[in-house]
Amino acid sequence: MTDDVQKALLAIVAAASLGFALLGGADPAKVPEIVGLAPSGSMGSGYNVDAFKRGLAANPHFIGQDAGSTDMGPYYHGTGAPFLPLATYRHDLSIMLRAARERRIPLLVGSALTSGCNATLAMAVRMVGEIAQEHGL
Repeated sequence: MTDDVQKALLAIVAAASLGFALLGGADPAKVPEIVGLAPSGSMGSGYNVDAFKRGLAANPHFIGQDAGSTDMGPYYHGTGAPFLPLATYRHDLSIMLRAARERRIPLLVGSALTSGCNATLAMAVRMVGEIAQEHGL
């Protein structure tokens, strides 16, 4: 089995485990719906915080946000540089992370800080830790 196949299988198992956890261990066939909240199309681009708060009133099972794209071209994917200033990612992430922790629901972020490469993933992990420490999460 190649590394790529192993990674794909692990991702499928992780997604299935997450789905089970989101349902609180309930049988997925017996759950009428799973509600997710996505504040915007791309983390760091900003979003309407009042609309986000209204979405939270729907009691989502998770908050999900993409943080990457191929729209900006190959440079950012090749270099691992974030497309937007780190402060904009931090702003959006802070609001979502605090809301997720207050509600005890997962926050899922795809393609951490543009490309999702090891360097930007490490930046994102550091950022989550810093935000968590700043807010006592």
